[in-house]
Amino acid sequence: MAGPQMSCVEEIKDSLNLCEQPIVDVLTEEPIGDPSLSPAEAEGSIVRIRNAVKYVRSSPQREQRFKACVEKERITSFERLEDKDPLYPLELSDGCPPIRDWDDARYFADFLQKFYDATIRLSGSTYVTSNICMARKMLTKFDKYWGKVEKINMLLMITIVLDPRYKFRYVKFCFSEFYESTIVERFITKVKAELKRMYDEYQKFNVGSSSSSKTSTDITNEQPFVEGSGKTTSLQSKFRKHLEEVETDGGKSEVDKYLEELCEKETSNFDILIWWKVNSSKYVILSKVARDVLAIPVSTVASESAFSTGGRVID
Repeated sequence: MAGPQMSCVEEIKDSLNLCEQPIVDVLTEEPIGDPSLSPAEAEGSIVRIRNAVKYVRSSPQREQRFKACVEKERITSFERLEDKDPLYPLELSDGCPPIRDWDDARYFADFLQKFYDATIRLSGSTYVTSNICMARKMLTKFDKYWGKVEKINMLLMITIVLDPRYKFRYVKFCFSEFYESTIVERFITKVKAELKRMYDEYQKFNVGSSSSSKTSTDITNEQPFVEGSGKTTSLQSKFRKHLEEVETDGGKSEVDKYLEELCEKETSNFDILIWWKVNSSKYVILSKVARDVLAIPVSTVASESAFSTGGRVID
């Protein structure tokens, strides 16, 4: 068994060595992207700058003279050295580097820094490098579901909002770490609208069931009245309706009242299902939404087969 395993490892190792480093080499040989800068011009700029730096560092006297020019002119270039040191332009066969050379060098330094970092990272021998290729596929999957705000599953966000420890405060805090404020606000509005849509759907069914339940309760608890009891019953019904209108907390829905309340404190023994059960009388409809949403499993794959290399076998 060790033979095939080692063969597989060697094959992966060879493919990594054959693919990763040549790609970096090819990319660095391609045109940099500045149409006004040809490879020959770039090479000439770098050669002139290297010669200038080599000249200054060739002796302590020259380096001291260069520092004096820099301090006097309050600059960080070689322009003044050409006037102060007559040997400076004579020893540089390719000429002194003009301002354009320094601009080219800065452009190249920023561009090549990424390839330098990639080369160092890929050619390391004291740490794992094969996981970099694995991370690419993981990133592709991540971008598919989380890369864009528009693609994020709203139900996952609603699940977080229905957790009384987090609500929208946690969603807003997390997304503010990665996205601009305008995108975050637009996303929060979208999630809130989806939550209210679900709440309205549940409310429609709840009204029908509560009406039938109320009718049966009224019939069961109905007491015989003397003459004029019909008028009394009518007044009681109007009074109950009046109470419902007055005691609706300014017309706020359960969603609004739930979101306005403070978040619950984080404790090790907090049980979100028990919390909603205890508060079901306070949030009659929203608790039903939470019951159904929180009952959805995160994954349909059994934990024992999540990392199994074997296929599914039907007995």
